[in-house]
Amino acid sequence: MSKFTAILLLSLLAAGIAGCDAQSRSRRLSRPPKPVARVDRIEVLSTPVALNFDSRPGPDGVAVKVYLFRVDRPEPVTVRGKLEIMLYDEKVSSSDLHTREPFHVWRLGPDELAMYLSRGIVGWRYAMDLRWGSPRPRSRTISLVVRYLPPEGPSVYSEPVVIAMGAK
Repeated sequence: MSKFTAILLLSLLAAGIAGCDAQSRSRRLSRPPKPVARVDRIEVLSTPVALNFDSRPGPDGVAVKVYLFRVDRPEPVTVRGKLEIMLYDEKVSSSDLHTREPFHVWRLGPDELAMYLSRGIVGWRYAMDLRWGSPRPRSRTISLVVRYLPPEGPSVYSEPVVIAMGAK
């Protein structure tokens, strides 16, 4: 028996002992976990290029998926606090965040966040299409940064995600 097979069998045995059958696991995965206040890390996934959501030429928004993590939890968490998604009309680094003004900010409280909650392959996330309206960014690249504002305590920032503007 290979080492991999032994580990797999032990994992399956442990899952069976814990009463983790497919039906109870499916039920557990279909309901989001209870929202938490504290978050340790934010991961942001976006399309590499800004998107055109209307019939007019040129990009007018981005598609974003936000995953929030805690060190003591194996999967992404849902939150009780607020998210701010900041768009910068240029490429920014983490060290620039406190010296640059965002071009546009989307502010989402718990009620708005609940509308964007869904489960992906990685786990629970907030997935949304964000439109910036008028005026449009002028730079060839834009940056997105997500900030989590907990009910109390310090904010947590994601790393900047750089997105190409594409054809204008």
